[in-house]
Amino acid sequence: MTDSLSGGCMCGAVRYTCEAQPAATVVCHCLDCKKHTGSAYATAMFFLKSEFKVTGELQTFDKETDSDNIMTRTFCGTCGGHISEWTTAYPETVVVHAGTLDDPTVISPDSQCWTPRTLHWINDVGSLKGFEKDPEF
Repeated sequence: MTDSLSGGCMCGAVRYTCEAQPAATVVCHCLDCKKHTGSAYATAMFFLKSEFKVTGELQTFDKETDSDNIMTRTFCGTCGGHISEWTTAYPETVVVHAGTLDDPTVISPDSQCWTPRTLHWINDVGSLKGFEKDPEF
């Protein structure tokens, strides 16, 4: 693994670098992460804010979380691509989703949270029929 990580939004208007490896990489099963990612969970990398550098213009959205904190999410105003988030629960920390990395294969999750909200089919994904590209119907 390299010492720094980089990534950005879908259109490239916003880019970031993280000058260290994540302090933690957590698969989150909370309802907010499912809604936010449009997926079964989020893979969240935790960094100190001082290690996270952004170029480009960010928009923000604040929402109260299931644990009664305020989550500020940032995104590209052009393509809507998610960039980062932080919460009042961890004021010195920024969260970056692994899917926004230029190379998301360089990290692996080390824990999970909100596990009672894990979707019942998650463990079955590896046994599903697979396609190398778009699915065939």
